[in-house]
Amino acid sequence: MLAPLYLGYDCKDEGWCAEVNNASAGDLYSWGQYLGKRYMNYSNIIWIIGGDTDPSGVKDKILEMISGIRENDSIHLFSAHNQPETMAVNPWMGEAWLTVNNVYSYDSILYSHFKTAYAMKPMMPYYLCESAYENEHNSTPQELRSRLTRRFCQVQWAIYSGTALSGTLEHLNHGAD
Repeated sequence: MLAPLYLGYDCKDEGWCAEVNNASAGDLYSWGQYLGKRYMNYSNIIWIIGGDTDPSGVKDKILEMISGIRENDSIHLFSAHNQPETMAVNPWMGEAWLTVNNVYSYDSILYSHFKTAYAMKPMMPYYLCESAYENEHNSTPQELRSRLTRRFCQVQWAIYSGTALSGTLEHLNHGAD
């Protein structure tokens, strides 16, 4: 998974949102052309657009970058990483480039989100993009059993609902720190 334009949480200072705002649409198109040309012959890429924010404020520029990528790369899949409590299709519904959906939620009952993703029309593969991590949201060491159970449930709900699995197995590999 390549994230060529990580915008950062809430379009603040951790990503490239300020740079995207300051760049021209032509700059983003050229960046996309460069990326598409550079990675067009790699067989194992999924492009991840955005990152941790609502991309609406820079949507036109992002679409220019995607057009640049697709000019040279017509074979790779695309997904999007938007703000929490969304799927990749929000706000990209109907975009021809979006080929893989995902779920990004901190909800303790993730299966309802997977059920929604499964029922989307047109149907597309989806995966768990991001959810709660250990030691997050004011968790304490006493909540260890609860956190492990939640991580197990996140993975199981993803598997049983038919996700593509990328991004879900990492939750089992980090131990219980």
